[in-house]
Amino acid sequence: MVEAFEGPIALTECSQDHNVCDITDTCNLSDGWGGINQLIMQMMGRISLEDVRNPQIVDKLYRQLLDDGPRIQLVNL
Repeated sequence: MVEAFEGPIALTECSQDHNVCDITDTCNLSDGWGGINQLIMQMMGRISLEDVRNPQIVDKLYRQLLDDGPRIQLVNL
């Protein structure tokens, strides 16, 4: 739904189809951002316009997200 209104979703320049970041080749994080961006797109793909209008459905989707699979662990680099 978001892509229909806003266009392609990318959290960072290195997770876009046309990467224009100057430091991608030396960045230790660029590979991970693509995966994180993909996970967020999958989550957002589950949400319809009707869901957005109904807070109970959004809450249910949020709880499902918390129950799904492995968590991302934040670490200091």
